Amino acid sequence: TPRTQAGLLECMEERQVTIEGVSYTPGEPFFVIATENPIESAGVFPLPEAQLDRFLMKLSMNLPTKEEELRILDTITYQDVEYTVTAVGEYAFQYNKAKVITLPDTITRIEAYAFDHCEKAESINIPSSVTYIGRAAFNTCTALKEIVIPDGITEIPASAFMGCWAVSSLTIPDSVTTIGQQAFMNFGYKADEPMDVIIPNSVTSIENNAFRSANIKSVTFPAGRTETLTVDDAFPSCSNLEMVTILTGLVSFTTN
Repeated sequence: TPRTQAGLLECMEERQVTIEGVSYTPGEPFFVIATENPIESAGVFPLPEAQLDRFLMKLSMNLPTKEEELRILDTITYQDVEYTVTAVGEYAFQYNKAKVITLPDTITRIEAYAFDHCEKAESINIPSSVTYIGRAAFNTCTALKEIVIPDGITEIPASAFMGCWAVSSLTIPDSVTTIGQQAFMNFGYKADEPMDVIIPNSVTSIENNAFRSANIKSVTFPAGRTETLTVDDAFPSCSNLEMVTILTGLVSFTTN
């Protein structure tokens, strides 16, 4: 552009460079380099011959050949960098068709819908390092055969394991305080045998439809509870539910 040309001439003729109204004097000796990309030269103002004559030389750099590109790669030294994956992002594996998904022990968070509708997955390990599972994280993983919930989980959110039909057992760790709506809806629905579920004393909230239509044979609320737990319509349509054992006076049921 004319402005660029004016700056170029200022340096070559007046031995100074002006940036935002402030003039700077280059050291002695100095030289000036100008570049022009011929591939993107549209709109580039050509220099007149009087200005071109001020340059000592002109170099043209063509694209490297294949052999030259390989030599360039050989001369580059990359520093080894280790990346630590700490989370599985939202929708990261949604509708993935893999049968086995293995997560590293560095994972601490599994975000919402991370494995939503991974209907072919027979195995997805949840590392013991995981302390957070998002909404519907394992929703409709219909082929999943086993789920081990880590001890550090405090909340099993809405629809977290809904539609995990093939799972035949469930252990809720003592760290869990909240079981969200439809968290285990249709859980184990197609398992060969109904399962026994123990609700740990750490649980202070079981929301509506948390275990709706789950393949459950018995539910036990152990003794030793210190806080009142109100179970509001958490086990509807559990057709195989035969027994609810309450070994504490701090559990009440409403509309179940």
